[in-house]
Amino acid sequence: MPGVRVGHSNVRGRTANSHDILTGVTLIEPRPGSTCLQPCFAGVHVLNGNGDATGLEWIREAGLLTSPIAFTNTHRLGVMRDALIVLDREQ
Repeated sequence: MPGVRVGHSNVRGRTANSHDILTGVTLIEPRPGSTCLQPCFAGVHVLNGNGDATGLEWIREAGLLTSPIAFTNTHRLGVMRDALIVLDREQ
């Protein structure tokens, strides 16, 4: 779709006890620039309820997407939410 930007980054490494780490994040920006200033209409649907999400209640209430969409693992959900808030405040 014109104007939609998608980025992805992988994180690979090892823990202190030599366990492999393989994770990452995918970010979707529906509009160039600040989505907060130009929100998109949005809706949500939960297929199986297995997983964590943040921000769904705002979309259900307002019907608008006001930030990029981030996909990551369950343990990094809060970190991604906080990072998106910091990015929004910098604009």
